[in-house]
Amino acid sequence: MKTLIIILLFLLLAISNPLNGQWRIKFQPNIDANLNAVCYPNGNAVFIVGDYGSAMVSTDSGATWLTLDGITTSSALQSVFFLDTDIGYVVGYHGSIFKTESGGVTWVNNSVEQFYNLKSIAFNFYESGITVGEKEVHVGGQTYYLTSILVTNNNGESWEDHSFDEIGKF
Repeated sequence: MKTLIIILLFLLLAISNPLNGQWRIKFQPNIDANLNAVCYPNGNAVFIVGDYGSAMVSTDSGATWLTLDGITTSSALQSVFFLDTDIGYVVGYHGSIFKTESGGVTWVNNSVEQFYNLKSIAFNFYESGITVGEKEVHVGGQTYYLTSILVTNNNGESWEDHSFDEIGKF
């Protein structure tokens, strides 16, 4: 009976070991920042963003990485979204919004006021997008963070605030 239990345990370990070994470190970035978001717009391109304005791209599914120099901010970048292999957006703290139409080679700064901490971005069409986060508001010497919703209908050129004016009201 003990032999049977030992054989079953050995078989269980032998079968489960390949299932556990499917994730591996493919790249360890040489940056001192948290990485906050990833976007995989096609079979090869991968974009990652993080704290201190960190942004990187891989064109070979993560085997090698390059720093994106066109994003000029020291704020934490929180989200990256690509509509296709060329057109993409990055958002982050202090109103950071960046757009590329060149697959990340060049970036345009379309940032909004610094009291927005933007945490996620998405587009449903090329011209229509939304970004959400929090808006810093100062009232009577106190600082409050309210939900923020910014909408664009012109390819991210400008953003309209659809945030709550009061808690629970638009």
